[in-house]
Amino acid sequence: MSSLLPQLISKLKADAGVSALVGSRVYADFVPEDVEKPCVYMYITSEDSTDSIIGMINFDEARVRIEAVGTSRESADNVSQAVRVALNNLLSTSYSGTDIQGISQATGKIHLVDIPNDGTDRWQFRTSQSFLITYHPFD
Repeated sequence: MSSLLPQLISKLKADAGVSALVGSRVYADFVPEDVEKPCVYMYITSEDSTDSIIGMINFDEARVRIEAVGTSRESADNVSQAVRVALNNLLSTSYSGTDIQGISQATGKIHLVDIPNDGTDRWQFRTSQSFLITYHPFD
C-alpha cells in the first residue's frame, strides 16, 4: 500500500467534523462486513511517481477515490462534505514521512445506490469523489 492511504485515514479519523459523523469507521480499500453506517473508505485508482536521480526530492501524484457510505442520501452527502473540508486542511502538512504538497478535486460528487442483497430493506447510499494528491513519500 502507498504510504499515502494510512496518512489520509489517520487525518480523517482525527478530524472533528468527520469523526462526529463516522467515529473511527474510516477504511482503506473496502468496508468490513457488518460495519455500522455511515462510514468512509478510500482507495488509490492510479499513482504516478517522479523519481529523481540527481538528488532532487521525488514526488508522487495519486488519484484517490473516497466513498462516503450511509443509510440515506443525506447521511452519505454529509460525510462526503466533511471529508472534503478535512482534506482542505491537509496542505503542506507532514505526517510520518508523507509530505502532502497539493490536493485538487478530480471529480464532482458521484451518487450511487446499492440494492440490499440480504433480503432486507436496508439500502446503502454512497457519495463518491476523487482527489488528485501530490506528495513526497519520504520512505
